[in-house]
Amino acid sequence: MELDEIRAFVAVAETGSVNRAAHELGRSQPAVTRQIQRLEQALGIQVLDRRAKPVKLTLAGQVALERCRRILTGVEELRAATALGPGPQGECRIGLGYSLAEMCLACSLEKLRQEFPQVSFRVSTSMSPYLLEEVRSGALDLAVVQIPEGHRPPAGVEGRMVTTAPLVFVASGRRRLPKVVKLTDLAEETWVLNPDGCGFRAALRRALGDVNAPLRIAVESFGMELQLSLVARGVGLGLIPAWVLARSRLRPKVRPFSVRGHGFRVAVWIVRGRLPEPLLPVWTTVDESLTKELARLTRRRG
Repeated sequence: MELDEIRAFVAVAETGSVNRAAHELGRSQPAVTRQIQRLEQALGIQVLDRRAKPVKLTLAGQVALERCRRILTGVEELRAATALGPGPQGECRIGLGYSLAEMCLACSLEKLRQEFPQVSFRVSTSMSPYLLEEVRSGALDLAVVQIPEGHRPPAGVEGRMVTTAPLVFVASGRRRLPKVVKLTDLAEETWVLNPDGCGFRAALRRALGDVNAPLRIAVESFGMELQLSLVARGVGLGLIPAWVLARSRLRPKVRPFSVRGHGFRVAVWIVRGRLPEPLLPVWTTVDESLTKELARLTRRRG
């Protein structure tokens, strides 16, 4: 089998589409399809369930994917170790939690490009549970995620907690809510939140469930600025990280409040899986930049 066949398989698995994989690889769809077929012939298995839409991996394909990623990582490490010239080389895949994306890009990406001009950075955003799984599986090299305070990353993922910060309840600035309310006062309210799978939303659902109140969703969407915009218009209440509100242009249009006895907090972690040794300086730079930026935001909020 050829490395290009392995790359094609990994690209199809990660994008969930032969078309998208072909676009990412700069090849035609028939060419990628033939590469997958040759890989299957070499392995003697079927790696894709072609009856499923979108494309899904077979059980054998799931086993093959993890090992194919290891092969590609090993090739990148070999190239980096034998390349001429100073400094890390190769590709670094970074994942960012949705509410951290703008902040992390602003504080880190420019510095990364300046310090590591021979490294190609691929940045993606998603909800933190999905990013943690991608780091564990090897689809990402490192990620910056949010984990409920008191929890840790799963086995196979190492990292460091950078800071913890409160989550802030927000309502439209036109509403005359008290600064402190009881959780039962929110039983009939509707909410503007991330889609299901978000730790913020899960924590709120559990808290409301403890007082036999439902979680009523008015709008679910990604993007904290969009959520704050909807809250400001009175569509529903929101629950967001304090640093998001501190830097938002919509801050004057919403009213923060707290819930008696419920101080939700979130921990920010930088995590990695089996990061290739040449990319360890990248990890250090992201860690240092993120720590400085969060400290700056904390001072501003104060």
